[in-house]
Order: sequence, then structure tokens, then C-alpha cells
Amino acid sequence: MKSFVPILTTAWICAIDAPAQNQANAQSLAVPKQSEGGSTNRVLELDGKGSYVELPNEVFKDLNEATIETWVRWKSFGQNARVFHSGVFERSRGAMVLSEQANPEKNGFKFFLVGPEDGSNDGFVISGLLVPDEWFHFAAVSGKGGMRLFVNGELVGTDDFTGSFASLRRGDPNYIGKSTNPQHTTLNGQLAEFRVWRMARSQEEIKRDMFRQLTGNEAGLAGLWNYSDPAHSGKDSSSRGNHGQLFGHAQVGVTRLPDSSELARPCIFYGTVLDEVGQRVSGLRLQFVQETITATADSEHGTYLVAVDATNKTCQVLASSERGGVHLSGVELHPGTRTELNLKLSSAGSITGTLRTFDDKPHVAVVVQAIDKSGQVTATALSDQTGNYRFENLKPGDYQVRCVIINGFHYFVSASETELVRTEDKSQISNQKSEIKVRVQPGRTTEKIDFRFAPLKKGTWQTYNVASGLVGDSRIGKVLIEPNGVI
Repeated sequence: MKSFVPILTTAWICAIDAPAQNQANAQSLAVPKQSEGGSTNRVLELDGKGSYVELPNEVFKDLNEATIETWVRWKSFGQNARVFHSGVFERSRGAMVLSEQANPEKNGFKFFLVGPEDGSNDGFVISGLLVPDEWFHFAAVSGKGGMRLFVNGELVGTDDFTGSFASLRRGDPNYIGKSTNPQHTTLNGQLAEFRVWRMARSQEEIKRDMFRQLTGNEAGLAGLWNYSDPAHSGKDSSSRGNHGQLFGHAQVGVTRLPDSSELARPCIFYGTVLDEVGQRVSGLRLQFVQETITATADSEHGTYLVAVDATNKTCQVLASSERGGVHLSGVELHPGTRTELNLKLSSAGSITGTLRTFDDKPHVAVVVQAIDKSGQVTATALSDQTGNYRFENLKPGDYQVRCVIINGFHYFVSASETELVRTEDKSQISNQKSEIKVRVQPGRTTEKIDFRFAPLKKGTWQTYNVASGLVGDSRIGKVLIEPNGVI
């Protein structure tokens, strides 16, 4: 059993259980104002080109419970670059991992424990969390109380697996900034105050100490690598003396860590994704869409976890699959909150059509948009090599359909007519033919929403007369050229 706390192509999903969408179930992720911060620290600097720190192999072997804490600031994201890696991903060995998500475009973070008995993964991924050049504080807790991940002092994900370091095979390596898999990139960024505790720390304890520079004498420390000794950068500043070694171009610098007011405060959404008969849906791409920002996540085992930047007050939630889709508008965004939003796929409709020139040649790679009654672009498609396009899993209702051209749009009017509206004339669309709607019904495809207009590439016109081959009695009084290039 996994419980997820923060992390759509276009389709229609309805919210079946969103008790916290407004305030009731929203929990603050803000760091307390009374916390310290803004101090100058020595930091480990890694270049993403093979630089890392290796810790002694046996340093954590007896820990049945543990808390790993560190500050991290990424310069850029790679492929599975590790913050920390202990053990090996092999059967009978096991591993503990704090890492970037495999897909760097999702800016995700994952906390995993791999059981040595069966090689199964326990843990979770939170998509959309990471932002380059911003500091994040992570605290990963493992042990008899299960797995918990705190980001900037707040709980973001849990798993009921009760293993910890003692579950892993002894003698395997421990790395800061590096994976045991040579195909994974090393971390490109900075780390500060890397700490391992011999117990599962509480949220209160994590918040209390996250801005403090420890001395190394604190009770319960299994290791403290704070890079404070210029003569020995990998020194363990705790009493246990488990010193590490720097490799590659790893070096120590000095920088200022943030205070509580400077930490990211995203909106965290989590929940289940079910189809119409109540079965969990895996592998569904979810999109949380704002005007200029989109956070994406994939459902895994019917659950999702995503961090959404709360730049705007609301967002759309979109998804698409053969089993149905999702389309929610006006989902509220409250900075620093965690909200349960359970989703259910519903039957939806589709729109298909063709884009062609007047001499029946296809328009290729032209953007087509479906606009709902609120004026929002809810689906976007690209015409293929034959000029065809398709919108899948649209929420039932009426839509305007338009093609995007240079400095304007072609709106669908009928199978033989479109209306050109220049970009600067968008505010004057009302009462024009371009208000004609295309109706989408559940489970049905609305076909032949076709467009015909002149080629989009610019060219020159040539006048033809009898000398050019026109028959002698052809009478052309005047040539009229429309703004869109149609004669």
C-alpha cells in the first residue's frame, strides 16, 4: 500500500472526491516564520561531469531507522542524478535512493527503497517539484513507521515499507551526488549540511533544526558532512569519524542559504485515478495547466503525486486515455497547501477533420485548437502529413474550432466556409460567423470539421492573359484578393 501526498493530451475526468479543494483538507506547507535562516554556509559543489563524494561502506549498516537531511540547489537536471545512493539495484542486495526523476522534463524527485529479498521498489515520485537555482531542504525518514519525505519542512509523500539501511546488504557503496549505475548522470548543483540521524525524526524536529548549523555533538547523529574543514572537505564532523572522499572536480565553496520566506511554496495535489467502473488507471499522463506553466505527472498504480506552481489562482486538470478522460476547469491553487483530488475518467467525445488548400493539397503541421464556452483553449492538435487532425476525449459541450495562422486564425463555419480573424481583431469576434459552435456528445465523434484556405507560405501573384494561354473570350473585369490570399 502506498500513500501519496504532492505531484494530461486532452480528455475528460470528473472529480469524484475533492474534499479539500477549497480549504477543508488543505494543509499548510509554509515553513514557520520563527525559523532561522539566511546564514552563510560552506557547500559542496558538483559539476555533473563525474564529481561526487564517497562515504565509507559500512557507515549505516546497523540503522533500523534513519533520517537523511540535506539542502540541495540544482544548476541543471540530468538523468536520474542522485542526491544520495546507498547499495546496489540488484536482487539480494537492495538500495536506498534520493534522486531526480528519470525524466528531466518533469522536474520530479523520488525517494525509493529497494528490498533485497525480492528486488521490489517501495517509495514514490513527486513530479513538478524541482526548480533550477532554488534551494530545497529534504528530509527522508525510514524505519518501522514507514517511509516519509519532507520537503522544506512539510510532508509530501509516504509509503508503508518499514525497512531502512539495516535491510540492505553490507559492504555496498554510499555516494553523495552519484549512482551505482554508470548510465546515470552525476548531480550538477550544490549541497549543504548533509546529515544522517540514527532515528526517525519527527516533523517538529526537522523544522526546528533545518536552518541550524550543527556542531556534530547532537544526540542521535550517525554522521554530519558539512564541508566545514578546509583541510579535509569530506570530513565527518560528528563524533563517529566516518570521513568521506571527494572525486572528480568536486570542491567546496561558500554561499548563503535561504530563509523561510524564500523557500518554494507549491500547491501539492495527490489522489487516485479511476475509470468508469472504478478500476485504477496506471500510466495516464496528467496535466495541470496554467497560462504559461504546465505541470505533468503520470499515474502509477492508480495514484498520482504532483507539485504545481501557484503563480495563478486556478488551473485546468487534463488527461486522456482509451478508457476515458479528464477535464476540470477552475481548480483552485493555494500556495503552500496539500490537497487531495481524486479523479474519475468519464466517457467523452471527439472531433475530426481535414485541412486542405483550394486545390486539395494537405496543410501539414498546422495547429488546430478547440475552444470551450468560457473562451479557454481546451485541446490542441497538429495536422498530419495528410492534413488530418483529431481531438480525443473532449468534455461534452459546444466548441469553436480554429486553425492558427500567421497573425490570425481561421474559424470553422461550415464544410465549405471558414472565417479569417486577424489577431488584432480578436476582441471583435462577437456577432460574427466565427461564433458558430461544434457540438460534442458523449461517446461520439463529430466528423468533417474541415477547413479550406490558401497556402500559408508567402508567394507572388502573376497576371495571365490571352498571350499566356487564356481563351480569347475570357473576360476578367477585376481581380479581388482577400487578406488571407484568396482570389
